[in-house]
Amino acid sequence: MTAVTTFISVVAVVLIFEVCCQVDIARAKEVRRLDRETWALICLVSLPLGCILYLALGRKWRARGSAPARRSPMWRAS
Repeated sequence: MTAVTTFISVVAVVLIFEVCCQVDIARAKEVRRLDRETWALICLVSLPLGCILYLALGRKWRARGSAPARRSPMWRAS
C-alpha cells in the first residue's frame, strides 16, 4: 500500500501546484511571451511541465526588495 500512498501524495502535490499557477495566471496584471489564455492552456495540458515553463518564462517577477505600491487611505485628503 505504500506505492498507492506515494502516488496519491504526488498527484495531490501536482494538483495543488497546478491550482496555484492557474490562480497566479488569473491574478497577474501581465505575463510575458504569450497571452494569459495560452499559458493557462499550456499549464492544463502538460502537467507539471507547463507550470514550470510558466514560472520560468511567462511570469513577470517583481524586482527584489520592491514592495507593491501603497494606496493612500480613502479618508485622507490628497
